[in-house]
Amino acid sequence: MKADKRDEPEIDESLLTEGQKEELSKKPSAKGFLIFAGVVVALIAICFIVIYSLGGPN
Repeated sequence: MKADKRDEPEIDESLLTEGQKEELSKKPSAKGFLIFAGVVVALIAICFIVIYSLGGPN
């Protein structure tokens, strides 16, 4: 089950430092996920190319 924003605890921003407030407001980067997904897709494509260049799955 996916967690909602409602399931996250409320954060009292008056207790945070300026650096923590900036970190809280930043959106998480999807760069790592995109690199991972690209590598997985490339490996799957290489597997198909090798399998079919060797005569197929027979």
